[in-house]
Amino acid sequence: MSAWSRAVYDLGFGVAMMLVAFNVRNCAWRLHGYVASRPRVGVVLTPTVLRAAGAVLGVTGTTIGTVRLFVAVSG
Repeated sequence: MSAWSRAVYDLGFGVAMMLVAFNVRNCAWRLHGYVASRPRVGVVLTPTVLRAAGAVLGVTGTTIGTVRLFVAVSG
């Protein structure tokens, strides 16, 4: 995978996770509803846990993607 495509992939992943963190279009609730039908998983993955994990992964993915993009541009 080239440096450009990896940077774009990381940025896209980071933005998608930030959408979960900000609960755009109730995506955290929709993910919770999808997972809640499975035994023992719906109890652990509440919408708050999904939003917190989305925030951590979103900030991390966006930061890494931005750094990789700057490295690809300057390198």
